[in-house]
Amino acid sequence: MEKDAREFFSAGPGSRQKITRFVKLPDFHTRDETTYIRFQAILESGYIRMIVLRRDPTGPKIDFDAYSRRGSHSWNDLLSGETTEASEIRLGIRPDNFYLGEFRDDTIWQSFRGITPDHEEQISLYLRRDQISASLQKIIERNLTTRATVSLSSIGESHQKKQFEVSKAHQFNWLTLPHRRSKKTPLSE
Repeated sequence: MEKDAREFFSAGPGSRQKITRFVKLPDFHTRDETTYIRFQAILESGYIRMIVLRRDPTGPKIDFDAYSRRGSHSWNDLLSGETTEASEIRLGIRPDNFYLGEFRDDTIWQSFRGITPDHEEQISLYLRRDQISASLQKIIERNLTTRATVSLSSIGESHQKKQFEVSKAHQFNWLTLPHRRSKKTPLSE
C-alpha cells in the first residue's frame, strides 16, 4: 500500500493535487456497524476529493482505494481497447442514450456514461434492464450522476469501442466495505 500511495502522490493523479482545506462531513454507518469518518479535501483547482477513514479498534484507517479510485484495472487499461474484463472499477456513472453494436437494443440494455475526474475520455456502460435495482432506477429517473464500484465485461469485441457490460454493481459509492477487503488491498493507517 505504501508503494501505491507514493506512486499516486509522486507521479499519479495525486502529484497534481494541492489540498487547500478540509470540510468534515457526518459520519457514515454501514449495516454491519462499521463507522466511516468522512472529509472533503478541497483542492486548489476547486475539485473535491473524499477522504474516508474507517474507525478501527487500533485507530482510524484511511480507505486509500476509495481516495485514489483504485480498482483491478486503470482507466487507461479500459480506454486502450485491450481490457476485456475488470473485476473492480471505481467510477462515476450517469444515464445515457447511446446504443450501438452489441448494445444496440434499448429494450434489453440501459445505457450509462462512465466517467472519472482523472481523465476526460469516457466509456459507455450497459446494464440489462431486468437487472436494474430500485435504487439505480431512481438514479435513472432523476438523470443523476453517482459514484459506483462495478465489475465490467466485454461482449464480443465491444471493449475495442470502449463499451462494457456492467456485469455486477457492487455498490453505489467507492468505499472498500468489510466484506470486500482483502490482504491485497488493506486499509492503511
